[in-house]
Amino acid sequence: MGILINQAATTPVNIADILSKWEDFGVYAYLLPFLLIFAIVYGILSKAKIFGDEKGVNIIISLAVALLALLNDTVPEFFAQIFPFAGVAISILLVALILMGMFGDINVPGAARSTFFVIGAILAIVVVYLALSGNAWGGVLFWDRYGPAIIILAVIVAIIGLITKGFGGGGGAGSTVLSPTR
Repeated sequence: MGILINQAATTPVNIADILSKWEDFGVYAYLLPFLLIFAIVYGILSKAKIFGDEKGVNIIISLAVALLALLNDTVPEFFAQIFPFAGVAISILLVALILMGMFGDINVPGAARSTFFVIGAILAIVVVYLALSGNAWGGVLFWDRYGPAIIILAVIVAIIGLITKGFGGGGGAGSTVLSPTR
């Protein structure tokens, strides 16, 4: 009598095969976007307390919004475009953070933090540009139509940010008020 060996049990499992199976099952295209949208909507509703502390209402609304977002392929295609670029941008920020940590204390307000913020802002713009330039969003047509408005809006927001930061944002708890009389 011979010994029967289960061939499937002795085959090594390859992580690429597992990830490919998950893709076939729709984990990336539907499950993860659903969970992400559900969590964000639920978090916003819970924090805003629009319906008080009614968790059931927040859950139902979050489920409905997350399911409706997946009604057509717009959300999965957008997520498939933006998150690979976002992963690359996060890696670049990590390397920049490591390099800045090697040459100085990044916890001190000043040039290191400003540099890190500028690098992050530039990478965010590049990630959004690359994601919206993909086929899922009409490619060049999107930027022909909305590009100038997006750039003008970004410049206005940057100017407002610089102005409000430059003036200190008003008298807070630690501000000194100078008066002519004592």
